[in-house]
Amino acid sequence: MTIRLFRYPITLHYSWFILFGLLTWGLSTEFIAQPTQDLSLAAHWALAAYATFLILTSVLLHELAHAFVAEHYQLRVTGISLHLLGGWTTFQKECHSPRLAATVALAGPACSLLLAAFAWPFQADVICRTLYKVNLVLGMYNLFIPCLPLDGGRILHAWLWHRSGSFSTAWEQTAKLSKHISVGMMILAIIGLALHYDTIWIFFIAIVLRLLADQAHKPVAYSQQFPSHLRDLMVARSRMVSIGENQTLEELKTLFLRHGYGAYPVTNEAGAIMGLIRYCDAQHSPQWMTDAHTPLSSFITPLHPNIFVSPQVPLIQALDQMILEKVDQLLVMEDGECVGWITRSMITRVQHALRNPRPDGKASTDVTQPIWQD
Repeated sequence: MTIRLFRYPITLHYSWFILFGLLTWGLSTEFIAQPTQDLSLAAHWALAAYATFLILTSVLLHELAHAFVAEHYQLRVTGISLHLLGGWTTFQKECHSPRLAATVALAGPACSLLLAAFAWPFQADVICRTLYKVNLVLGMYNLFIPCLPLDGGRILHAWLWHRSGSFSTAWEQTAKLSKHISVGMMILAIIGLALHYDTIWIFFIAIVLRLLADQAHKPVAYSQQFPSHLRDLMVARSRMVSIGENQTLEELKTLFLRHGYGAYPVTNEAGAIMGLIRYCDAQHSPQWMTDAHTPLSSFITPLHPNIFVSPQVPLIQALDQMILEKVDQLLVMEDGECVGWITRSMITRVQHALRNPRPDGKASTDVTQPIWQD
């Protein structure tokens, strides 16, 4: 279910409705136990549903704070998702600097703590007291637990990014720390349970954080062991698979079935690269199923400096550029000419080789040589 608020598409995952029901049930039990509440059972449930709505609205405001700050700095927001674990805000591109990343990450907890401050003077009211506690926990939890994908983890990543100068290196370091912290939380929760404290919820949160940290680590795993230069991995211009600007959707389908690449350089009649065509863009067009002879010209993405990279840069820098620009392919340019091509799938194969070394301890393939054979 998707609604639009402040021009942002807000997606309500089905698990959000499960969360609404669980919170309403839990709050109704707490409100019924209040000795000062002289209300009927139905009124208690209605009060609990109202409090749940305000709590989940607080979560939405937390995400909107991220969105407002990001757009203030010209970072386009593509959507907000609300689900069982809370919510997240997605952007067209990653933050282009550590300072901006930290600023956007801080906006959410700051909003939650501000809401807690507003509710604090009115704690005599049961709903205001609940909102105060929830927003205080939400703000502190996101701010002071340095685990990805929480805001605290993103703030830690921004600091490590500032120190290392590499988005990917800092992300890998933060993901590894997140794994260790989540395991530490599990151990503390088990100790708490052994001492008869109610820490089971910490244990389950730690499990979720560990799973999320694993997912965050995969795209940048082994990035600190990458080959030194991009030239060691790129596919040379003479071996690149391209498609002509006057060819059709049918020919693009054939090319995809033969090679399976997600995007292809588009060349003009002189053989010069004039843009890219992404298979997913063409596949989602109305003509895909109705007119296979449609020319590709309307699906071509013009060349832009954000997809250019020098063959002399370290591979880790190319990965940074792909992540920050949210692209999967880069054209390798030298002296104004395209000399090669690098994709995320190539980097993934390097990671796989480093993850699965041979018995002699070396990588399972020589990652200093091109690994895509056409």
